[in-house]
Amino acid sequence: MWQWKWTADTKLFTILTEKPSPLIDPLPISNTLYTILFVCLSNSLYGLLIAPRPRSTLGKQLIAIPLTLALVLLPLVTRPPSVVVHQSQGAGAIAFGMRMFDLYFLRPRREAKKTTTQTALQKKNDLDLSKKVITQEEKRGPLMWTMTQLRAELWAPIRRVPSTHIPPYDSNKPGLIPVAALIKQAAGYILISDVTIYIASRFSLADLRNLSTVQYGLFLGLFGFIHFSVLLIFNFVAIGWSLATGESVDPEEWTMITKALPYFAVTPSEFWGLWHTMFRAIWVDLGFLPVQRFAKEHLGPDRVGPGLAKAARLALPVMAVFCLSGLLHGYVVFAVWRESPWSQAMYFLLQGVAVVVSKAIEQSSFGLMIKQRYLQGSTAQRAALRAVGIVLVWCLHIVTAPFFLHAYLENEVWLSVVKGSVLWRLLG
Repeated sequence: MWQWKWTADTKLFTILTEKPSPLIDPLPISNTLYTILFVCLSNSLYGLLIAPRPRSTLGKQLIAIPLTLALVLLPLVTRPPSVVVHQSQGAGAIAFGMRMFDLYFLRPRREAKKTTTQTALQKKNDLDLSKKVITQEEKRGPLMWTMTQLRAELWAPIRRVPSTHIPPYDSNKPGLIPVAALIKQAAGYILISDVTIYIASRFSLADLRNLSTVQYGLFLGLFGFIHFSVLLIFNFVAIGWSLATGESVDPEEWTMITKALPYFAVTPSEFWGLWHTMFRAIWVDLGFLPVQRFAKEHLGPDRVGPGLAKAARLALPVMAVFCLSGLLHGYVVFAVWRESPWSQAMYFLLQGVAVVVSKAIEQSSFGLMIKQRYLQGSTAQRAALRAVGIVLVWCLHIVTAPFFLHAYLENEVWLSVVKGSVLWRLLG
């Protein structure tokens, strides 16, 4: 059995990874039909936001309910032959479903709570910042979006567009990245992904079960091709935008372009801060902000005491984000392979706890002392402190990763993408 026995040999691991009994058999369909259904449902939901009818919020909500349910259920009730298509669009389906629930049901409630004074003040600020006249088109209700709102929403997973930004772009702004640099970066990501996929292809499931703990820790790094694939998507989109507009890329807007690799993070919070932000809008709007508001309104110092109130404001919003992430990833492994979603939930729960603990330590007197020693220390002392942090983060991943990787290892997911490796095609 697995050599990292402190995790995989526990009764908890056995319970959480037990494969549930299938309730329904998915309907086999082609990759093309699966993609068409996915695109049509998602586009219908976004198009409904700018459609002139129905005019009422309730009318649009009633239409959005069956469309959202169909989108979320699509990966569960159908099965395309490509695991990559099923997995990627399964993640997209649950992500879209979460986002649509926020846009169609939660955001209108938040908008309705705004007072007339707050709304007028917000409009005044928007007018001052953008230096434009608010037209009748832009005065529509929460579910009567303008094309500007829709474009910002569609860019949200990839590009953060500041509300104060007014074209044309300032080509003299320092730090802009030319398209040639983006192409070089994309080539680097392609090379790294290809090498890691090729190396992973040399291992079977039986081989992995005989790895030592250290070897297993190194194998975790090979799953970085997933991260590099996401970064590559960001780069390709940025390259296309830069070629189409003739403008250099602003890293403040394209936030994933200049992010460092997460594999040398010294704390769990730094690791997840460097991970990709594809679902950031969902985590923030659906998880972090609502829970943060709840903690401020209902768990204040006057109700639970200053210490507990501070802990709640620190921990609960972060844990909400990781719980949502566990839900998304658990849905994917269940939809694609009918594997248990609870192991995914446990992984993200443990990672969330680790992030909360690391943030608490950073804010403590001990953490501040370590930070001061790092800033005032010599180069060797800084390197030693960073090395300790990196080792501790990797130890956390080695202990918790079996919960996340179980479904992917059991189904040898890396072998489903191996045909995309140039090295594999050349060397076999």
